[in-house]
Amino acid sequence: MSTEMIGLLVVEQASGKTEKVFIPRGGIIRAGREPRIASQFMQFIRSRPEIKGAIQIILEDRVPYICMEFTVKGAGVFVTDLCSKAGVLRLNGAMLGGLFEETRLQSGDVLEIGHTRITFQEIASEM
Repeated sequence: MSTEMIGLLVVEQASGKTEKVFIPRGGIIRAGREPRIASQFMQFIRSRPEIKGAIQIILEDRVPYICMEFTVKGAGVFVTDLCSKAGVLRLNGAMLGGLFEETRLQSGDVLEIGHTRITFQEIASEM
């Protein structure tokens, strides 16, 4: 039994490093910084069934530890801004709605924080 993937995040770091992260139905994906802490965080969440499925995307830019969260609701993927009191998170060039606001993503949307770009791509479900 495999987990259905409904989206893909293509993360392009300032260093040129590119990473692809698939979004599973029912998944939660968090992005932030500090790999050493994030590694410990990953070990912690893997041991906790109530938050199983959370994935940490490590951002090279200086941003808060957990900066944004991607969640799946129904057939949509939403991003929640967890760090933009100063408006540092942009969606398609414009500031995201606001701190703790959820925004539904459309295929091709580009999130930018610092010098990092995250492009969302929808994955069509097979019926």
